[in-house]
Amino acid sequence: MEIIDSESDLLAVQAAEEFSFADDEAQIVFGNQLNVLRRNREFCDVVLSIGQHEIAGHKCVLAVAIPRLFLMFSKDARQTYELDELDIDYESVETLVEFAYTYRLIAKPEDVKKLFRAAAKLQMDRVVQACGAFLIAHVKVSSCVGVRSIINREYTSSLADDIDAFIKENFAEIVVTPDFISLPRVQIEVIQKSEQEANQTNELQLCQMGVDWVRKCVVDEDWTLDSVTEKVHLLFLKDDDNTLHDCVELSDLDKEFNRETCVQDYKVLSKTKLAPLNKNGSKASRGNSLNRNPVRSRQLLYSGHTNGSGNGHTHSDINLDIKWKIIAVMQTADRTHIALAVADRKLVALSVVQRVVTSNGNGTNGSGDNGNHVQEENGNGHKMESLAVMRAARCAFGASCFGDKIVVAGGYNRGECLATAEVFDPKRNEWTFLAPMLSPRARFDIAVLGQNVYAVCGSDGSKDLQTAECYDFETKAWETIASLSSPRSSAGVCALEDRVICVGGWTGQTVMKCVDAYDPSVDQWLPYSPLQTSRSQAGVDVLDGRIYVVGGCDQWDRLCTVEAYDPRSDTWSFVAPLSSARRGAGVTHHGGKLYVIGGSDGTQSLTTVEIYDPRTNRWSSGPSLSISRSNLECVELDGQLFAIGGYSGKVFLNSLEVLDSTESEWTEFITL
Repeated sequence: MEIIDSESDLLAVQAAEEFSFADDEAQIVFGNQLNVLRRNREFCDVVLSIGQHEIAGHKCVLAVAIPRLFLMFSKDARQTYELDELDIDYESVETLVEFAYTYRLIAKPEDVKKLFRAAAKLQMDRVVQACGAFLIAHVKVSSCVGVRSIINREYTSSLADDIDAFIKENFAEIVVTPDFISLPRVQIEVIQKSEQEANQTNELQLCQMGVDWVRKCVVDEDWTLDSVTEKVHLLFLKDDDNTLHDCVELSDLDKEFNRETCVQDYKVLSKTKLAPLNKNGSKASRGNSLNRNPVRSRQLLYSGHTNGSGNGHTHSDINLDIKWKIIAVMQTADRTHIALAVADRKLVALSVVQRVVTSNGNGTNGSGDNGNHVQEENGNGHKMESLAVMRAARCAFGASCFGDKIVVAGGYNRGECLATAEVFDPKRNEWTFLAPMLSPRARFDIAVLGQNVYAVCGSDGSKDLQTAECYDFETKAWETIASLSSPRSSAGVCALEDRVICVGGWTGQTVMKCVDAYDPSVDQWLPYSPLQTSRSQAGVDVLDGRIYVVGGCDQWDRLCTVEAYDPRSDTWSFVAPLSSARRGAGVTHHGGKLYVIGGSDGTQSLTTVEIYDPRTNRWSSGPSLSISRSNLECVELDGQLFAIGGYSGKVFLNSLEVLDSTESEWTEFITL
């Protein structure tokens, strides 16, 4: 027996025998039981109202877990609180209220975006971070613009930095996605004093100066962002404040810029247009405003050096990062740039073209056909001239031959979906415009049948199309024809006998096998036997009365397989596969053989050419292109192969190259 001699000994024994117990499961059980009470509306003392729905709960629980509700409860004591002004959906609020009780969050992947927005509105920071991290971890090229838009509205800097890194790395593919093309577009042309100045300009800083100019219009001059996107703005760099200004502000003393035809025309057009509306709906001022923007020096425009984090801007205020920022930029053609930007907290596509003052008064951006062609002589003494370039750079467009000319239509140009069409006359080495299509189209193709050019399906930049239209060379106009049974893009199109054939394609999240044939005599699409393999972005052409469908992709897998269609038996059969898988290649026939030209292997645009001989069922290598091209078009005309437009991996192309039957290499010259 222990003998206690003093009071201090007694206290020591009591301390040693102190009992401690913690129930680690109690908090979970407690939360679950409270949630059962909530669902049964027992002991509830508050109701959240969202539209026609109500959610009952316990104030003390919701106040602890949801900071925005704590502020609302603290402001005034009521039993019912309406959340409609927060612009959040009922299902997301119900899920987050459940989380407030159980601290467990389970949602379908397609619902995470809505949860992110709702959690941000309710100031549930840890849920915001968790949802944002999930969105970024599962982001794809096709969805990243939408994810970035949500993150910017409910700004979280760390999440924005993560998604911006993904966008920069994949920007070349992002600019042709429907989400990017459907963004509001700010179009700027900057006129510069010399070739040297234009060549030394840093593209990132030029685009950021463009965003600064938009900010001045919206913040200082009180324009709406919508009014900024209504037209192309011709700007110049003002020496005294080193910022971009609209050319309508040029004084009569500035003869160097004022003598330019493009400046004169721009001033006249600007006077005839209504002044832009400000945020109050009244006309905004076009006069000079006080420059409250940070000065961006001409030296910075050239050097590209920035202070701070090096993220493309010099503003230290985090609010500017939220509302005015360049996320990614790329050059799409000579002195032509496309950027993803944040303007007034909204995502926009920013197009910037550099123009240079010229001695003849016509500003040029260094691309396009100015009518001057380099002439040379070949080894046979024949005169050769550099091929005229298209009026617009194009990829994922349609091309076909009509008589002795080449017709092209639609496509993407710097992220813009085009409706324009043009025709090339090789004998005159000249491009001329045709009437534009009734709808912008990209990721489609055309075919010629009789006196008509048929444009089938595609995408208008925001959605896949099921419409089709035809151009009549006699009436010189487009008209609508019967629509297909379902929307699709990236389908192959050709003419076989007296019908237009549409092969495969992409609709929503599905790659298609279907084959449809248009009969113009009855204005009707008829089903043919489907492909053996689902394909989009496949090359299609007709050789010896059979349709050949080459490569493409099935979902995300590039294909090397090739199928041939026999119209007599209405059947598809496989022939020898390509030596390398590719999508977005140009396919045409020449000399009884099938040529597959360029394309993409999924990581880069290609120069390689493969040639199929149907007599031996074998492929062989052909002469490589001089420039990498994917989503190009190829046609055969008068014994020559033409590779037209496409995407090089860096820029959208308006150039052509030709392979003559007597030569063994591609060239950008044509024999006169």
